[in-house]
Amino acid sequence: MSLQREETLKCTKCGAENKFTIHESVNVTLNPELKPQVLNGSLFKMTCSACGTQIIVNYDILYHDMSDYRPLMIQCYHEKKGWERINDQNANIRKMMREMNLSTEFPHRVVIGYNALRETIRIFDAGYDDRIMFAVKLLFATLLRRDGVPCRGILFCGRDQNSSPVFSVLNTKNEENFYNLPMDLYDNVAEKLKPLLPKESERHILVDNDFMSPYLQRLK
Repeated sequence: MSLQREETLKCTKCGAENKFTIHESVNVTLNPELKPQVLNGSLFKMTCSACGTQIIVNYDILYHDMSDYRPLMIQCYHEKKGWERINDQNANIRKMMREMNLSTEFPHRVVIGYNALRETIRIFDAGYDDRIMFAVKLLFATLLRRDGVPCRGILFCGRDQNSSPVFSVLNTKNEENFYNLPMDLYDNVAEKLKPLLPKESERHILVDNDFMSPYLQRLK
């Protein structure tokens, strides 16, 4: 189920007090109307009732998709320190799922920040593996540097009409440009990397350089 609570927050511009709903967890299978709000960011925005200012409210949230074809659980934090505590905190959830004869052997992820949360959802919705996509993004960044293209960040956006992956690249002026990559680039990386990756389990992982480096080094 989705868990939420209401808090009173002050507007950072005018100081007016506003009621705002904090979603501690979102189950998009039981509450599908919340998924587009996560993806477009509206779930995390407060509009001041006094001055109309829109404010991003940063809070930790657990995202859960119980779809039979692609179950997924993502814990979003806003700082990297201490993320491992999620594996202890969610012990009761895993126990409850097993008692309900629900599998817990599916992707469990930790992400840092809302952009990473939305990107991870889009990666799995498109049928990709976020660990393989991490390696694809590293390769793409290398290609951009080779071609002299400034890059401050890369985010996966989805698939185009030809089912090719589309990426948003942020340059040094905070301008966003979009690039399509050939589908076979992901497939080629997946063919080499997937046999090296561990099977999915009930343990949450943070897919970053620390996690991926041992597997990427074995590709060399």
